[in-house]
Amino acid sequence: MPPDFDTASKGYRAAAGQGHAAARCELAESEYSLGLMRYKGTVMARDHVAAAALFRRAADHGHVPALTNLGTCYALGHGGAVQVASIKTRAESAPGFSTYD
Repeated sequence: MPPDFDTASKGYRAAAGQGHAAARCELAESEYSLGLMRYKGTVMARDHVAAAALFRRAADHGHVPALTNLGTCYALGHGGAVQVASIKTRAESAPGFSTYD
């Protein structure tokens, strides 16, 4: 059976919605992985806007590499309208945030 990433992601969302901590972690990781696949065009069609949305959702769940990739998407002009205030808030709430002043 071929992998079905969309169905897997829906399952993680359902479990996370029921409060399962492990599922929330897996949900963020699955959204990040799906974002990478969308961004690179591996396994599924390349779609930078969809990739940025997946990175945004993973970042909202505390996935720091997703936040980095979301920033990269915006820096390269990929991923739709830039919401600077939203990105700044996400970055400042990330574990280990520093301004490197």
